[in-house]
Amino acid sequence: MASRKPALAPLHRLCQLSAVDMREIMMIIGDDDQAPIVARGSVFLWHAEPPAKGSWHFMIIDTGAASQIRSASAGRSGGWASVKVSAKLGETQWQTSLFPHKQTSGYMLPLKADVRKREHVNEGDEIEVTLTV
Repeated sequence: MASRKPALAPLHRLCQLSAVDMREIMMIIGDDDQAPIVARGSVFLWHAEPPAKGSWHFMIIDTGAASQIRSASAGRSGGWASVKVSAKLGETQWQTSLFPHKQTSGYMLPLKADVRKREHVNEGDEIEVTLTV
């Protein structure tokens, strides 16, 4: 009688995959269990410190939503602990990354000029976004 490998061999190999490998697998098979996360906050304008130039609009994601994001993105953060998300504001949806905000233990959501123009969003506005990690 020929010997057989244990039935758990494929599972054993799966447990040895890196976070990057697992992310690629989830992208292929899909992760439909990921519930959207609703976050509310105020839009603010951040200015670069000289000699750098430029300014960007952000929304701070509060700690409640940030906790959900950390849970949903476990093992899948990128450079600077960023988290890739699909964001929706009003009727506008786009792909972006969230960046940690140390002062609040939350995240910062960058708001592109195109998105702000389409949705008539300005500095100081209170907005609600739907995020999918």
